[in-house]
Amino acid sequence: MTVAQGTDPDREDPAGLTGEETRYRRIFEDSPVSLWVEDFSGAKVCVDEILAGGVTDLTTHLTEHPDDVLRCVAGVRLIDVNEASLALYGAPDKAQLLGSLPELLGPDALTSAIETLEAIAKGCTTFQQESVNRKVDGSVIDVLVNWRVVQPFEQTYEMVLVSTHDITARKSAERALRESEERYRSIVETSPLGMHFYDLQDDGRLIFAGANPAAEMILGVDHEHLVGMTIEEAWPGLVGTDVPDAYRRVAGRGAVWSNEDVVYDEKERISASFDVHAFQTGPGSMVAAFEDITRRKRAEHELELHRKHLEELVGDRTAELEESNRELEAATNAKSAFLASMSHELRTPLNSIIGFSGLMLQGMAGPLTDEQRRQMEMVNHSGRQLLALIGDVLDLAKIEAGRVEVVSRPFSVPHLVGTLVETLRPTAEERGLALSVDLDAAPEQMIADRTKLEQILMNLLSNALKYTDEGDVAVTVRDCGDGTAEFEVRDTGHGVLPEDHERIFEEFRQLPALGGAKNPGTGLGLAISRRLAGLLGGAISLDSEPGRGSTFTLRVPLEPADPEATLDGDTR
Repeated sequence: MTVAQGTDPDREDPAGLTGEETRYRRIFEDSPVSLWVEDFSGAKVCVDEILAGGVTDLTTHLTEHPDDVLRCVAGVRLIDVNEASLALYGAPDKAQLLGSLPELLGPDALTSAIETLEAIAKGCTTFQQESVNRKVDGSVIDVLVNWRVVQPFEQTYEMVLVSTHDITARKSAERALRESEERYRSIVETSPLGMHFYDLQDDGRLIFAGANPAAEMILGVDHEHLVGMTIEEAWPGLVGTDVPDAYRRVAGRGAVWSNEDVVYDEKERISASFDVHAFQTGPGSMVAAFEDITRRKRAEHELELHRKHLEELVGDRTAELEESNRELEAATNAKSAFLASMSHELRTPLNSIIGFSGLMLQGMAGPLTDEQRRQMEMVNHSGRQLLALIGDVLDLAKIEAGRVEVVSRPFSVPHLVGTLVETLRPTAEERGLALSVDLDAAPEQMIADRTKLEQILMNLLSNALKYTDEGDVAVTVRDCGDGTAEFEVRDTGHGVLPEDHERIFEEFRQLPALGGAKNPGTGLGLAISRRLAGLLGGAISLDSEPGRGSTFTLRVPLEPADPEATLDGDTR
């Protein structure tokens, strides 16, 4: 609470100040924090009178009698403010700031005043509260107010030092985060997919934490009485399957698990097949999104049983299969639309988290302690990792669904490779690595999907830099003379065991780093690159030995096999 009924210029006599008093005066004036010196003694007398009148619940009394609040507030007298206060509130001088102080109080002035008077009544000598103030120009700012009674005035409150900190950026970030959480919660509540939520305990128990409305509709089960149970207690039909352990891995390690052959069969409960996708939502927590595919599984089973009699049954079954296909297409479209919406809603709060945490790391919301900076850096880094994972998962999903279009245009090979190398050169220099490129035998031009080729090469180069601690990374491009071009990325990193040469191209497959540490990344880069190479009519191979580095070779046609896929375009 920072209010004033006037100033007392006689309280300050610069000519009579001692050396030590002058020093304290300079500290007050030059402090970068907005400081106010106030006299709360009148407010204390007012509060004591109210309590002496038999009031036992001061907060309720003041809420019901705002006139008493104004009377107590009138007993607060402002003594002085420093230069930082003028800057914070946009006042040209102290006289204007002090003269317009009542207008500086925000819409929550009554609540803030009641909290301050309650603190005085309790005999608090220090107090902190968040409030809303107005600057001289009328704009609103969020502030953190701290006040401390100056010794030896603990009994009378004649001198109180008040500081105000602008926390507008932090409050805006908190509001944005709350809004994002509400949007995400709305998506979950209205999703057509069923969702089960679990929390992993330190002792390894996986506790059922709740479900969305779609889950109850799909399963026909009231989930409320299951909350707090272990997964085995809540769903006995899953005991003996690999589902509980798979969910524990997801919650504990952040893996993603998908299976469309999960069958739950328990007497008088549920008998159905489900397509399940489980992913981590936070440390030790996860969600399992599922849809009932029982009808599809039954149709597939019937098709297998009647395969031998297909000629006799084809007429009868055609209509049924067409209907099933329409239902499957509708379900697939619904899931794709949901995933697209979910990706947008995940990216929006993630970008807010990354942006606002970046602003705080830059000190734009005020100075951070070492521990606050460490925690904020962790938030920023984790947000970027999750954003990269979402992008990779969606890229892979598009490729698997056959929704990736290959658009071939002529372009300059040396220009593409040279641009990529220069883009990554700062990363190489930061890691102390040499980065070289050999384009002597490279073709001048090729006709292909430039964007996809660039994405493959970026993945290969980024991996080479990431997994090389010392030495160099070299890029060589050559025209093979048989209508194909070869892009070779060689590094002097740790190398890969022969038995792992194919495994590293699997989705979410990451080999352990030296010392058993987890390698950075999503484990999708090479899987996506190999699939994109296939779309371009090419392939990626690996030549590597432990301790001797790795060489990834991408071989692609100089022109697409289908002439109609070629479009005139940029030839850079």
